[in-house]
Amino acid sequence: MQIAWVCDTAYQILNCIIYTRSNGKDTVDLYIGHQFVNSEEIEKKLRETGFFRRIVPYRPLKNERGVAGTIKKMYGIVSPRYRLGRMLIHSDDLQRIPNRYDAVFISVPAYFQISLAFFSKAQRICYFDDGMGSYFGDVSNPQKKTRIMYAFLGHNLKKLKPDALYLNQPDFCQSKMDCPRFPLPELNRDDSDAMELLSKIFNYKRDGYYTKYRFIYLTQPNDDGLEKVEQVDEKIIRLLAEYGKDVLLRPHPRQKQVNAGGLLEDRHRDMWELICADQIRDDHVLIAAFSTSQIIPKLFYNKEPYIIFLYNLYPMLVKPENRIEMLNLTETIKHHYRKPEKVFAPDTFEALASCMRRIAGGGRKNES
Repeated sequence: MQIAWVCDTAYQILNCIIYTRSNGKDTVDLYIGHQFVNSEEIEKKLRETGFFRRIVPYRPLKNERGVAGTIKKMYGIVSPRYRLGRMLIHSDDLQRIPNRYDAVFISVPAYFQISLAFFSKAQRICYFDDGMGSYFGDVSNPQKKTRIMYAFLGHNLKKLKPDALYLNQPDFCQSKMDCPRFPLPELNRDDSDAMELLSKIFNYKRDGYYTKYRFIYLTQPNDDGLEKVEQVDEKIIRLLAEYGKDVLLRPHPRQKQVNAGGLLEDRHRDMWELICADQIRDDHVLIAAFSTSQIIPKLFYNKEPYIIFLYNLYPMLVKPENRIEMLNLTETIKHHYRKPEKVFAPDTFEALASCMRRIAGGGRKNES
């Protein structure tokens, strides 16, 4: 079978490698979107492994506005070839795309993914784990306006109906996506060959950096530049700063710069999924709005660090229906935790401060 994977995060690439390594009979092309930290270096390491038939890099389109931008977007819908040509870094890669893929694996139906699926006459569309967004809602269902525009311009998005959804933990899934769900192959931290391969690709340092800090604050990009979001971020950072050198701020992979507010910032940028294998312990505290990184220790390695979800502190970002889904997923995570009392979702800053005091008061134990 000829298969294409489209990945634009390190997490997606990891899932692709794990799946492909377990399905060696397939011929696989990897399309890698350069929009995350160290993507060029990761592409280089992937080429050295000879793991894929072809590795094809592309860059996301800029948000084009005005009449000219609208015309380009519309013509990109009419002609997938035109849009792919604009996004591919090496123009001659367009000629190497097969006339047909038996399956195209994607996480979200963005410009490149849609164009590749139509251009290559994909026989099956398989979605795979992209983190929290894959576990609730329906990422395969674009907005009504988008569906109408594609249909009007000759490409009905119903043809991209998902045939399968591959997840690291299907039991956690609250997704409304209408298709069968399958588990991705497990990443076994005792599989030395797999861990060595991944450490090489993602340049994992294995220096015990994260063992020095108990509280890990995982930030989120403020893509729309909302002032209220910045205010909440700053208030959280001030609260965490009270715990001094026991707190490490880890920026989101798409954040080039972050306001650390005096907190120590992680400059290593090692891959989180590998950090969780040998550095994150059950007594760590993972703090974020609602991040995939918070559940990776449980999804991949059955570890159970403390989790503090902050989504209730961001009402300007969370729609009521999404909040219900987040609450449901929080309860699902608690259900799968041996100690459900280690999962928190404070409603106020006072409740967050109380969580921190309660956890910090327990001291650091030698849990693994």
